Amino acid sequence: MARLWSGIEAIFGISSELVYRISLLSAALLTTRGNQRREKFQEVKKLYGQRSKIVHGASVPDDKIRNALDGSWQLLSDLLLLAIERGHALGQEDFDSAVFD
Repeated sequence: MARLWSGIEAIFGISSELVYRISLLSAALLTTRGNQRREKFQEVKKLYGQRSKIVHGASVPDDKIRNALDGSWQLLSDLLLLAIERGHALGQEDFDSAVFD
């Protein structure tokens, strides 16, 4: 779990306000404006919360760990595929365009 999220965090180069920024940027990059984007934002935010519990040793049932791993893997995969489709590592211009355009 920690390794998956290290990959996700590395894509964005974020060191503060992680939960909000990763959730917002992921949603903006991967979905269109509106309800879909809001739902993706909430999904990523929830995944990050699960990540925190797992990585910091909270007692989490096995099925929830599996679901968190699957969701985290899917998020990292989607972001990497987007970078491949664009032909470059995602960067600040991609993030700004996703949020503001």
